[in-house]
Amino acid sequence: YNTCALCEGCAARKACSDALYSGEISAQLGISYIHRCKLGMVLFAGTLIESDNVAAHIVLGPARMWEWDEYARDELKESCARYPQLTRAMDRAKVEQACAELPQLDCRQVRVVCQLLFDICAAISCEDNYLSHQRDSLNQQSELFNAVESDKQGEGADHTYPINMEQELLRRVRVGDRSGARAILNELLGHILYGIGRNVEVLKARSLELVVMISRAAVEGALRGYKEINLRGLKLTREGGFLVTCSCSQHVSPQQFHDVVCQAARESKKKIRLVENRTQGHDHPILPASPETQYLKCMILQVMS
Repeated sequence: YNTCALCEGCAARKACSDALYSGEISAQLGISYIHRCKLGMVLFAGTLIESDNVAAHIVLGPARMWEWDEYARDELKESCARYPQLTRAMDRAKVEQACAELPQLDCRQVRVVCQLLFDICAAISCEDNYLSHQRDSLNQQSELFNAVESDKQGEGADHTYPINMEQELLRRVRVGDRSGARAILNELLGHILYGIGRNVEVLKARSLELVVMISRAAVEGALRGYKEINLRGLKLTREGGFLVTCSCSQHVSPQQFHDVVCQAARESKKKIRLVENRTQGHDHPILPASPETQYLKCMILQVMS
């Protein structure tokens, strides 16, 4: 663990809960993990494997992902006030100086460091299973996908996959017809179960494929709902008025939400001005390598005409 000035002065350095937590998550996921510590700095964690067991964790950091400006100083001040035990051995000026001296990384550099740490851990572990498990998993997924697609086309099978039933299921999911979608899903699952027989791997793959397609259809339906509610809201907002619109779904990206609001504005024939973009509080950190962590989107809009 890097002993920079900030870590040297941190009371939790010898038993840093953030370092331990990020190492444990890295071991659980089997990947390098990016974590934000209690003082707001970024840590990178990797896992060393020996004979299928966790031998040790490697934690790199800390680093910053933002400019060292007044806003960053205020945020650090809040963190120190929230966790005073961490910096009790350092005065505020020394803490600020230590943070200012930390390396600053952009999103691309963070991803590179994360991947590099994964490669280093794999090389140190010298265990074939560390990487081969992931490679084998990808190969199995590819083979199962090909088997599912072949089955859908009726190749090498005595039955024909009801593709029309699948399309109707997705249509009902998009329009929010829960009872209709459930009835079709039950019938489709029955067809898959009795049609595939004892081929458990293909059964798993087909079920997983349905989950993915239903999830995508649900997101498409949600986007239609977001557009409709924003369309109604904009129609009710007078010129000069404000509209606050939000989404807290991790399945809807900020760009998708932005596009839906713009589409609603066009259909309502209203010109809007973006006053402010907001997201969740700092106690719910956004990890660049995990876009779903930016789950909360909030747009404050003003209707111009």
